[in-house]
Amino acid sequence: MRKVSIVLMLLCVSFLSNAQFENTFYKWDKNPVRHTITEEEEQEKSVILKDTRIFEYAFNTEGTLQMLTVYHKIIRVNDASAIDANNKVFISLNNVIELIDLNVRSISKTGKVTELNKNNIKEVENLENAKSYKIFAIEGVEVGSEIEYCYILKKSPKFFGGENVQFTTPNKNIRFEIITPENLIFETKSYNGFAEMKDTVYDSKRYVSVSNKSTSPLTEEEYANYARNRMRVEYKLSYNTKVNEGKSKIFTFSEATQRIYANTHTADAKADKAILKLIGTMGIKDLTDTEAKIQAIEKYLKSNFVLVEANSEQFSDIAFILKNKQSTETGIVRLYNRIFELSSIKYQLVLTTDRTELPFDKTFESWDYLDSYLYYFPSTDKFFIPGRSDMRYPMIPYKCTDNYGLFITPVSVGTIRSGISEVKYIPENSYKESYDNLKIALFFKMEEEKVLIDLTRSLGGYVGNSIVAFYDELSAEDKSKLLKQLSESTIEDAQMISGEAKNTDKDICTFYAPLTLHFKMESTTLMQNAGNKYIFSIGKVIGEQSQLYQEKVRKQPVENDYNRAYIRNIELTVPEGYSVSNLDKIKIYEELTENGNTSCIFKSDYKIEGNKVIITIEEYYSQIHYALSQFEAFRKVINAAADFNKVTVIFQKK
Repeated sequence: MRKVSIVLMLLCVSFLSNAQFENTFYKWDKNPVRHTITEEEEQEKSVILKDTRIFEYAFNTEGTLQMLTVYHKIIRVNDASAIDANNKVFISLNNVIELIDLNVRSISKTGKVTELNKNNIKEVENLENAKSYKIFAIEGVEVGSEIEYCYILKKSPKFFGGENVQFTTPNKNIRFEIITPENLIFETKSYNGFAEMKDTVYDSKRYVSVSNKSTSPLTEEEYANYARNRMRVEYKLSYNTKVNEGKSKIFTFSEATQRIYANTHTADAKADKAILKLIGTMGIKDLTDTEAKIQAIEKYLKSNFVLVEANSEQFSDIAFILKNKQSTETGIVRLYNRIFELSSIKYQLVLTTDRTELPFDKTFESWDYLDSYLYYFPSTDKFFIPGRSDMRYPMIPYKCTDNYGLFITPVSVGTIRSGISEVKYIPENSYKESYDNLKIALFFKMEEEKVLIDLTRSLGGYVGNSIVAFYDELSAEDKSKLLKQLSESTIEDAQMISGEAKNTDKDICTFYAPLTLHFKMESTTLMQNAGNKYIFSIGKVIGEQSQLYQEKVRKQPVENDYNRAYIRNIELTVPEGYSVSNLDKIKIYEELTENGNTSCIFKSDYKIEGNKVIITIEEYYSQIHYALSQFEAFRKVINAAADFNKVTVIFQKK
């Protein structure tokens, strides 16, 4: 967990201070023998033949608890892409005290063994903004080779986390084990059908372990949450029997709440004076509406303070932050908290996860879930995120919605201040708040086989935010380039004559004011001359629509990123002297209903008013989750838009 400082006070008890790690001398077989795989496994790009992970906790000679981790893996690579994916190994050095041992080799189809030249190991700092890594390439790998590596790390202890045990390739001979002194008890939970871990005690040590013969491959699929659906194990330290006879749980959400509260709240008279002065510059003194106050505070802080990643405590100190306008995320949360308190704005601090990486399980008290800060305001029933300068109240990342979080409410009794918490649901937004709507007027110059297009595109919520977040910071030239790209993404091959963007103020959330694009365009590719008639590709004016293919049997239920809508209104003026036909092809209807409620739909229709054909398209997705049994109906709705792309109408001289 990145947000909470871990204190080992609960663990500081005298216990086997001279204990040794039993896995320090873990070794692989000196004389490797190639494995036999099935014909079916031969067809896989790769097969994991061995997957051993051992986490061992023991006290060193100074009485400090440390952690030893063993990773041992053997992989058969059956094609060139598998070689590319597996012939480099990255070892994270985050929290690593010592790399105790590292052995790597490849075994060819003929049995030739090639071992790693340890001089070729490189250490890279800050790889892709992460911590340091050891990187090495595995030599002698060819199609049919087995890649084997085994390394042992001594690390600072980790008391909660998770291990994925299912991948896009078969995983065989799985062993995951947590070894601790007898007094330390880990709780674990397995997901998606993986075997539960078993707890046994032997010779003053506790072994929490699971062995599984294999897990079948799970391929990533569109409109699915791979992280939620794959087999995995979560673990957390829950008891220390040397403290209160082990009757009290440790590392609970209640304990986390107190640590988070202490870490994110300040009550210093000198700091309060400076904060009150800051509040005076925000222009909220005369505001009576709570929502307006929240927006003004957020706008000021996100416009004037820069978030940095720094380990120095000074970047979390209020005085330093106010002077230097720089802060860590924890520091800016401290500042927000005190501003809200001094402005009499009731709030709850929320910690949650990215559900596409680690869904928050409300039944398992792992501090690993306490990863991202949000704010919730009971009086408005809305959220905002303090650490994202590209988002404004009440928008939070959709990956944090449809998820659970730890809601912390500040409380005070006399002079004592603290926090109480509750795990609650963070709802997704309505489909009416995120949309990509079109209003199009079409005119024709038949002699030039040209279509004139007047198009207004409204991008609300999550759809428009990614553009609004940076648009006003672009130069005039870059704005023109972007508008051209956006016009082309709307109607391919159309030439933009003019374009403008409205509602580009990033301080106004696109839930409230959609980004509005207005284009005048012309196209000579949408209409084809076919002798005495013209074929017009009316379906292409809504932009290219994706199609959901499913060649293999679907394995995962549907999970949308966020709810959304697409409302299109098209007004086609029939050229003078021409008639129009094939209009019935415009009518497409697909929907998914459950218990009489429609949760997603594609419906296109038309009517004729004088010399105009008025086309309306309603498409929306108002539900995040669909069961596997509903996938085919969902797919039909998605594909209906792609089917509309193919619709043409015919103009013929009267």
